[in-house]
Amino acid sequence: MSGQLLKSCPVDFFIGGRTTFTLTSSSGEHKTYKILKPKNKDFYRVGLLTGSNNQTDYTWFGTMNVKTGEVTLFQDSQYDDKTEAVQLFAMIADYVFKGREFPLGISLQTPSRCCRCGRELTAPKEQNPYFPWMGPECGTK
Repeated sequence: MSGQLLKSCPVDFFIGGRTTFTLTSSSGEHKTYKILKPKNKDFYRVGLLTGSNNQTDYTWFGTMNVKTGEVTLFQDSQYDDKTEAVQLFAMIADYVFKGREFPLGISLQTPSRCCRCGRELTAPKEQNPYFPWMGPECGTK
């Protein structure tokens, strides 16, 4: 099952715990991000795909506050707040946490995996009220 191209998304998607998505900018450039839930549940790790392996080649650049969406860079991050990928993520997080539609030309593509457990979404869209964010089992938890 392929992912969905979206102009907005709920906060629950961002704080699922194992979220992966691709942002397409107005210039057509793609950036893939991963948000992972660590032991500290208030701040999730944020990474940018920087290699060819979609599962492991992420460069972790900071944390995201799960209550506000605010992004804080790691002290030893190779990126700064002027880096385009960091600015794009921070802007989209702000839009998501404020419940707003993304700016013109920017879209988010969801993967075909649950943002909570990481398993492939196999339930048909009509039978899964949590599609395209989570599978029906994780959605009820």
